[in-house]
Amino acid sequence: MPPWPNCLLLVVPLLIFNGLFTGRLPGGLYHDEGVPPALLLPESALRVLVFVAPLWLPLSLERRGPLILFAVGAALYLLSWTPALADLPAARHLAVYLLPHATPLIWLLALAWMGASWPFAAASLVFFAVHTTHGVLAHRALEAS
Repeated sequence: MPPWPNCLLLVVPLLIFNGLFTGRLPGGLYHDEGVPPALLLPESALRVLVFVAPLWLPLSLERRGPLILFAVGAALYLLSWTPALADLPAARHLAVYLLPHATPLIWLLALAWMGASWPFAAASLVFFAVHTTHGVLAHRALEAS
């Protein structure tokens, strides 16, 4: 039985944000073109893992360090969508393009710290590597088009 309260409570608002705004991204900006299927399957599996596993990480509101890191990471993640949602030219520069791929690592590691889970931290690092690789490959395809 998962602990209550758990870290999934912190993840749900980010999932809602993704659900609300992913469809509003400019066409062709974020895509799977240029990304081999051999990368997409593990990325999807890791995504499910890092978004569902927080259900088993206890949420402690008394531990300020992980809460502050989560808040900073979540804020940076949400802000990283701004150039793409506003369809700014900067969104096409590699460093800016990769921000939504890379910034989840901050709040994911905060959850691992909060739940004292090195396996979750390891899974988060692998997800970060795979997800960011997806971003680099998709950006290459975007630049080539």
